[in-house]
Amino acid sequence: MRARRAITALTIPLMALAGLTACQSGEATSSTDTSAPAAAEVVPAAELVTAHDLDARMRAASQTAGSARLAMTMSGEGLEMTSQSEFVLDGQTIAMHQAIDMAGETIEIVIVDGLVYMNMGEASGGLFVVLDPATDGDLLGGSLDALTGQVDPGAMFAGSEDVLVSFEPDGDPIELDGVQAQPYVAVIDTAKALETSSALLPAGVDSAEVAAAMPAELTYHLWLGVDDDLLRKLTFDAMGISTEALYTGWGSDIQITAPPADQVTQLGL
Repeated sequence: MRARRAITALTIPLMALAGLTACQSGEATSSTDTSAPAAAEVVPAAELVTAHDLDARMRAASQTAGSARLAMTMSGEGLEMTSQSEFVLDGQTIAMHQAIDMAGETIEIVIVDGLVYMNMGEASGGLFVVLDPATDGDLLGGSLDALTGQVDPGAMFAGSEDVLVSFEPDGDPIELDGVQAQPYVAVIDTAKALETSSALLPAGVDSAEVAAAMPAELTYHLWLGVDDDLLRKLTFDAMGISTEALYTGWGSDIQITAPPADQVTQLGL
């Protein structure tokens, strides 16, 4: 039971915040290819991104690059959390490795070949427990899409035109990760976003109840590569918690593999 509570405590804050406006269209997400494909040539973005093409351009850009690293911080309301992630995208599949530091504890997650491996420190004996979302969804507290949607920019704003109140450029480009990145401000209708992404919320959480406790609108600040549309930085505040996500190393040769067998154990309930 201790391990069950640890999994729930981990996934709920991540999905409830990073996944609130992950307006996915319901495509299945599973991991089969664990290495980054060769980076394809990126077609320069000829015009500023708009609300009408944000979804398509972010999705195309991230799929073309194929891989990246993400550093995220969340703070406020007694929560202090940092995470370091690396991921590989290939069509509708994603493989991910993530290390999360929260409340003095480090939790490690590997998602590969459609399975989720979690090392919860003392709660799992310092070993990884392996979970199959098809049969262990209740332990994960939600879907595999909700976990991987935290890092995939294409998933974060898929279908965004339906929930965007406004999306506008916000000043001149700045340099991030060695490239010029254009800042934008996106305002999202909270109730519509939660309704659209209700399947990504933790099990038992009602989207209408969450929306009632939040502002009617949420404001995101995004920085997209001028020449490649790749997300370089994202910040937002919600429910007293400030989040910053920094993307680096797009197109890097990243390998995601399952933990060695001697570091994996069965979950004791």
